[in-house]
Amino acid sequence: NHRRGDAVVSWCRRPADPAKPWDADQGWSGLPDFGRMVDPAVSRCHAACAGAFGQSAGRLAAGNAGAFSSSSTYAIDAGGVLDLNGFSHALSSVTNAGEIRIGDAANATFTTNNYVGNGGVIALSTYLGADGSASDRIVIDGGTATGTTTLSITNVGGPGALTTANGIQIVEAINGATTSADAFRLNAPVV
Repeated sequence: NHRRGDAVVSWCRRPADPAKPWDADQGWSGLPDFGRMVDPAVSRCHAACAGAFGQSAGRLAAGNAGAFSSSSTYAIDAGGVLDLNGFSHALSSVTNAGEIRIGDAANATFTTNNYVGNGGVIALSTYLGADGSASDRIVIDGGTATGTTTLSITNVGGPGALTTANGIQIVEAINGATTSADAFRLNAPVV
């Protein structure tokens, strides 16, 4: 692991050589086909990594929408945090044993083709109001969501109104996607 500010990069593999991990301590020069993954000055992830990315400890935060490469696969280990920082992202494939933080304003979307929960957490913000209130969302697009993941929902100022129809959608499967019955569960009642 390589600690740079608030971020710890466990490994980031180049597609041309998937067996060789990238070492963050090698510096940023000499990687023209790869670019830099983490900027130590601001602890932000850049979209240059198009291989496999792993976060084993610490927090890696997005600096803008699409900062995390949509063509990479992501593995978040226990102790690792992938923070979307309130920006919507579409990621190819995610395995989560740590934490994914979507945002704190109830308006960002975390989209992935395939998601595997290994006892991880996804933290979302929701305005707890009537049916259809604003919320961060998880979208499974065309693939599957399996395993087990705990959803931690924070109310961002909603009065806790009664929902009478379909409630507030926080997980959506689209384009033929499926979710296993145990894929997502609440960590506590949301009131």
